[in-house]
Amino acid sequence: MQTLYFVECDFGKSGRAFVETDPEKNSRSNVIDDIVDGQVEAVLRVLQVLPEEGTCRDVTEDIARDVYARLDETGSGCPAHLRDWIDRWVEADAADRLDIAAGLYDFAATRADHLIDLRKHEAA
Repeated sequence: MQTLYFVECDFGKSGRAFVETDPEKNSRSNVIDDIVDGQVEAVLRVLQVLPEEGTCRDVTEDIARDVYARLDETGSGCPAHLRDWIDRWVEADAADRLDIAAGLYDFAATRADHLIDLRKHEAA
């Protein structure tokens, strides 16, 4: 029996749920593809089930690192729907590093945001 992956997503007001998947197409690679392509968004966690062993473990961090590696390989930056998730599970600013490598990072906008934040703190 094959390893199965279950992806839990946050559907806002509708709540949280595991997304449906075809058991014949359920694989680590397909889960990564679905997350990268935006077929699955607002991922909370990914569980790996080994039916023959009767075990289940949280592989969210492992999958996030694989998603990061895939995005890094493509050199297309980090999609908006993955920015917070990548930063949470891989490392803070990991999404920015993908954008910098892809030549998509807006240093001027980041500096402007930083200056605005500094002014807010000075006023307080």
